[in-house]
Amino acid sequence: MEAEVIREATGSQDSGTWIRDMTESDLDTIREIEEKCFTHVWTQQMFRTSLEQRPLTQSWVAIRDQHIVGYLIASYIPRYTKGEGEIHISNIAVSPGARRQNIGTLLLRQALEYGDTHLCNVVGLEVRESNTDARSFYRLFGFINIGRRLNYYEDEDAILMEAAVQNALHVMQEGEN
Repeated sequence: MEAEVIREATGSQDSGTWIRDMTESDLDTIREIEEKCFTHVWTQQMFRTSLEQRPLTQSWVAIRDQHIVGYLIASYIPRYTKGEGEIHISNIAVSPGARRQNIGTLLLRQALEYGDTHLCNVVGLEVRESNTDARSFYRLFGFINIGRRLNYYEDEDAILMEAAVQNALHVMQEGEN
C-alpha cells in the first residue's frame, strides 16, 4: 500500500519535497540515514515498533527526487485531564547531503501541526549536548533548555528542550513571509 502525500512544500527552496507517513517498506532506507547521522542508532525493531504504536506515535518521511531524505518520529500524549497534551520528538534526522534545505523544518512542522490538532500544547525532545547545530535549529522555533539527562547517550548528556506548539508554529509561519 502506498502512503498518501500529506504535505507538499511550496517555497522555492522546498520545491520537490513531500512529507508522507512512514511505512515498513521505508525502514531499510531510514536505517541507512540513521547510521549516517548518529553514533548510537535505533535498531530496525525500534523503528518497526514506532510504526505499530500508531496513533500515539506518528512517523513521517521527507521525499525529494523520489528518495527519502529525512524522517521524524513523535509520540503524542493527548489531554486526558485539564493539563496540556504533549508531543515528544523521539527521533528526527535529515540525510547529510540534504541538510540546510528546510527538510527538518518541514518535518518538524508536520509534527507540530498534528499535535496542535490533537490538543498538544507543548513539544519536547532530548538532544546531544555536543550537537550545537541541532540545538541552534530548535532555538529558531522557540525551544529553550529546560534540563539535562545525565549519560542519556551513554557517553554524553542530553539537553532537554521544550517549546509551546503554537509559538513554534507562529515562528515558522513568520519565516515564510
